[in-house]
Amino acid sequence: MTLDNLLVELRSRGDKLVYHIEQLPSAENPLDENYSKILNILQKTIQQLFDLLDDLSSSQFVKDFPCDKTSDFVRFLLHDIRAPLSNFIASAEFISTKYDGQLSTEQIKSVQAIEHMSNDIINYLKTLDPPSSTT
Repeated sequence: MTLDNLLVELRSRGDKLVYHIEQLPSAENPLDENYSKILNILQKTIQQLFDLLDDLSSSQFVKDFPCDKTSDFVRFLLHDIRAPLSNFIASAEFISTKYDGQLSTEQIKSVQAIEHMSNDIINYLKTLDPPSSTT
């Protein structure tokens, strides 16, 4: 697998996250001030993730670069991609806990999907991580 293939896969999975973020109550009808802040964080974080993926995808360096688990570049890249996913998980947990009674069934499903999909992507990325060296 090349990094270019990985980035295409991550973009596809990110598009699914966007769909579920868009199913949440809008900022025009916020549940409260904290919800508006969380929604803003989710929207900024997905944009930052897409900007990173787009920047990397446009780089000629990435086109045929093997997704080598031992590469420092790949390890740092995987770390940088996992960081925003952790924000999605924390935000989804906060929304589901704080606003449980205020969300529709479909919105609850979207919050659960955001958390599940973020964990799924992190687990997928872990399969690309190099094994820990024990010295």
